[in-house]
Amino acid sequence: MPLPRPALLAGLGLLALAGAPSACRRATPTSEPPIAASAEAPRPVRFVKVTAAALPRALEVDGTLEARERSLVAAQAGGAVRETKVELGSRVKRGDPLVVLDTRGAALRAASAAAAARQARARVGAAKTIEDSADVKGAREGYELARREAERAERLASEGAISASALDQARTARERAAAALDIARSGAEQARAMVVGANAQLALAHKELTDGRVRAPFDGAVVERRVSVGEFVGMGQVVAILVDDTVLRLRFDVPEADSGRISLGAKVTLGVAAQPGRTFEAKVTRIAPSVTATSRRLPVEAELPNTDAALKPGYFARATVELGGKPEESLLVPQAAIGKSGTASRVFVRDGGRVVERLVVVGRKQGDLVAVEGDLRAGDEVATSEVERLGDGVAVAAQE
Repeated sequence: MPLPRPALLAGLGLLALAGAPSACRRATPTSEPPIAASAEAPRPVRFVKVTAAALPRALEVDGTLEARERSLVAAQAGGAVRETKVELGSRVKRGDPLVVLDTRGAALRAASAAAAARQARARVGAAKTIEDSADVKGAREGYELARREAERAERLASEGAISASALDQARTARERAAAALDIARSGAEQARAMVVGANAQLALAHKELTDGRVRAPFDGAVVERRVSVGEFVGMGQVVAILVDDTVLRLRFDVPEADSGRISLGAKVTLGVAAQPGRTFEAKVTRIAPSVTATSRRLPVEAELPNTDAALKPGYFARATVELGGKPEESLLVPQAAIGKSGTASRVFVRDGGRVVERLVVVGRKQGDLVAVEGDLRAGDEVATSEVERLGDGVAVAAQE
């Protein structure tokens, strides 16, 4: 049976509405073309082979650099500061003046002592001994004459040729002459003692003059100047602090287990934060006779030259100390091959057309190379360029 016209029209309207969205979608053009997958371009990288070498056994230590000598230079005489010759950082040679004191009083005392010394020497004259002095010679001649007269009087008295009173007079004259000789000798001794005392006073006055210039006890640098012009300095007061930084000492401790393998003259290689990438060499010069009871560690000192003043006392240093014993096999890679992954170190090993990341433990340096421990073998090729830009599995192309 044919549908009524109103129902037919309604059905056609519904079909038209249902087909409209589809028609609209077909009519709307695509906004973006599909993305095509692109191939990864290999990164040009230089590679170096891992090498193996037998290195002496070594110990990693930390220590502090100290000056070989450090002196609190004190004045040996008192006086007002007339002049200062140095400032912080001044470099001086042994004997250079640091501070000059007012020595006018010492100069006057030196002149007075010189005059007293001349007077004392005049009393002694040219005599080299007490017996050679003029007073002693005269007294000794008088005594010899009185002694001979007394002996003659005794012979005459024994023969009855002179009276007893004449004999007593001769004997008394001899005793007086002997006493005069003793007095002359005492006077000569006193005069010579006065010469010695006068010379000592003169030397002391000259020392005061010399001590008026406080001098450097060794070659070095001034750490601090403690006095200024016009201040009064007492004997023993510190006027400057001086260090000998031409040679430095590295102090460090060795664990008890390794203390038997360290020896005098052992090579020490060290580095400091203030000189990145630079290493310095020292030698063990002193080893404590005993292990510290509290830490169970052995104190050790090493010395190194510092003629270019590249190092400063007080620097913290990380060092490698060579120990005795059989050398051990180590893997070496260039320093440039070491990258960082957080706090860990890593290298990138060539594996065909890609690189593989390997974590390593960095050890001692050997020239431009560094010893490493990890999943490596001698002959492996490690990247030495673009290290910080590489990642595990990155495509690479070996570059000459």
